[in-house]
Amino acid sequence: MKGYISRESWIIAAICVADLVSTLIFVHYHGAREGNPLMDFYLQKGVVPFILAKCTMFLLPIAIIEWARRHNPDFVRRMARFAIVAYIGLYMVVVAKEHILRPAPPQPVPPAVWSFYGPEYMYRVNGAAPPAFAPKGSPLADAEGMWR
Repeated sequence: MKGYISRESWIIAAICVADLVSTLIFVHYHGAREGNPLMDFYLQKGVVPFILAKCTMFLLPIAIIEWARRHNPDFVRRMARFAIVAYIGLYMVVVAKEHILRPAPPQPVPPAVWSFYGPEYMYRVNGAAPPAFAPKGSPLADAEGMWR
């Protein structure tokens, strides 16, 4: 029991390193953002502060797990396994929220659509009436030039 790190601690460390690497890859190459506001703060400061904060956030709990394991191994093993399941579950929820459930940004209107519908189409898409089409005071547009 003494002198080695538990399997659960290794699994937690592996999950945290995978989370760290995947976050850096997705942020750098795919325009993703960090789902954890605290970690996002450090990511905005740079890659090195982010890595240091992330490592501190998982190495300190692993040190506590290993210290507590000497005093109550069965309880700590169960709690570490719960932490593994909770971390993976929370990671999946955050990834789904940030990257799957978030609506896609609006796509630009292709020029072919402009030419087919005419110049008034873009004014209608943007919600504004073209000046020549519906001048201010017209029953088609309100005081700001928006369609009624």
